[in-house]
Amino acid sequence: MPSLGILSCHSVRRGNPLSQPGLFRQYCEVGRRVGLDVFVFSPRDIDWRRGRIAGYVWKGGRWQRAPFPFPDLVMDCCRCLGTEEMRRTRVALRALRRHGVRLLGVALPGKWPVYRRLVGTAAARWLPETVLYAGWASVEPLLARHGRAVIKPSVGTSGAGVLLLERFGGGLRIRGRTMRNGVFYRVFSRARDAAAFLDRWTAGRRFVVQQGINLLQWDGRVADVRAFVQKNAAGAWELVAAGGRVGPRDSATSNLHGGGQGVPLAALLKPLDPAERARIQAELRELALTVARAVEQAFGPLFELGLDVGIDGDGRLWLLEVNSKPGRALYARIGDRAGARAVVENPIRYAARLCHR
Repeated sequence: MPSLGILSCHSVRRGNPLSQPGLFRQYCEVGRRVGLDVFVFSPRDIDWRRGRIAGYVWKGGRWQRAPFPFPDLVMDCCRCLGTEEMRRTRVALRALRRHGVRLLGVALPGKWPVYRRLVGTAAARWLPETVLYAGWASVEPLLARHGRAVIKPSVGTSGAGVLLLERFGGGLRIRGRTMRNGVFYRVFSRARDAAAFLDRWTAGRRFVVQQGINLLQWDGRVADVRAFVQKNAAGAWELVAAGGRVGPRDSATSNLHGGGQGVPLAALLKPLDPAERARIQAELRELALTVARAVEQAFGPLFELGLDVGIDGDGRLWLLEVNSKPGRALYARIGDRAGARAVVENPIRYAARLCHR
């Protein structure tokens, strides 16, 4: 039977690579149904000399550790937070490729490189104006043109480190999330004080500055859409699921990890008239497929992406972020059973197609 290895970061808390045990269990179960032997491992579990992996498999209602030969395919599910674990993962993936193992998906290099590659593609129509942070001189023009600006870490997830700058009275208001995802709020009466704060905030890391957008709101709270696009069993891109995310009151972000909540897309769009709802849903599908093809052409073979899409007060769609290792909890939370099932099954069915053809 062909095999698929799920590469996951070693969890210090668990002492094993089962960082997402519920998801990985489902991967194993789907694998058995489609004729694929699925197991989970971390870079630390590889014995390069013997060409074996001490992996974990869901069997008999529990996780069991067992030795495996190198698999036919490896799906990179590492969501590393530490630089050492990131280094281990990169080294392991390169070495597995040299041993003839096919890799499923690639990790994207960050918001700025992705933006630069998409600017010259068909996806450019949905991109907000974005520049690399280089002090106040890179922020002030966007603030002047759009009345607000967003500063984000080029590499990062879950809304951590994201700031929204807005004109406020005679000064500036900054709202957002700390790097540990705590709520942040400051008001500055002078631009130079805000500039000095931003220099300290961004020290040692690369950030981007993005055009601020007056996003659609839900009960006075900021809201956006997470669209999940995947390759199906036939190898074709499709928009599998889409749901709304609503941030806590007075929050600048909607991420679930930052206290946001999920709402069905139909509920989020309900205040709009039927024709506008239909147009937005059709354009969302067009955006998802166009972006997926453009990103894959720029960075190499992919199998899924999570796209954060904003809708402004005029009904215009904006691509806020592209995630190559997206979370998928949203769809179960909003009661989308078909979407929740599809986002789990599609990667394994696609992997089986690659192994069996």
